[in-house]
Amino acid sequence: ERSMYWVKNLSEIEMLSEELIELKNIVILENAVEKIEQTDYTYYEATDKAVKTETLLSSYTEELDKKAAIIRAVDGLEKEEDIDVLVTGYLKVTGKDTPLFLSPELPKGMHVKEILSLEYKENIFISMDKATQVLDVITVEDKDSAIKLKDLLELSNIKQGKVYNLVASDGYEVEITGDMIDKGYIYKRSKGGYSLAFEGMDKQYKVKGIEKIECVK
Repeated sequence: ERSMYWVKNLSEIEMLSEELIELKNIVILENAVEKIEQTDYTYYEATDKAVKTETLLSSYTEELDKKAAIIRAVDGLEKEEDIDVLVTGYLKVTGKDTPLFLSPELPKGMHVKEILSLEYKENIFISMDKATQVLDVITVEDKDSAIKLKDLLELSNIKQGKVYNLVASDGYEVEITGDMIDKGYIYKRSKGGYSLAFEGMDKQYKVKGIEKIECVK
């Protein structure tokens, strides 16, 4: 597929360097974008809401450097994107094919629709709307269409730890231990967004509007 990186008569690909950074944090995309300024974006005659990709990444990363990002779509597409390209664009969060990465400076062939995850440095941004399409959906307690926390961690491939910190959109935080993971589940709220709870455990471990899951140690 032609794009700005089209190369004719390719004879050799040389790996110059490889830098691996261990993922430590999951950011729930649907809850994260609610805290970021959204703007109207017209795409194929439809006007929907979008957030600047640079603003989203900067909200959870101390410094944006030359480290490339990895975008994975729900259909299995995996794409490494240069950060200089990524920060020129937007993430469309309402309407058709969302989450959708696009930019007025890029040809439409380089846009990525129905994003499952966006990985940059130590953070992986996960769309729970799309995660429900690739993970087993369960009914637990009085919640339908829930996803096991264990399955989400495996999908994200973040560092396995003994202690995790759960952060809500309103600032509430609570620590859990690794042996509690099997009881955790994430479910969609009736008013939008996602929450995290633990089957049969105290209400202090129920995190309304779960925004971030951090591997502490």
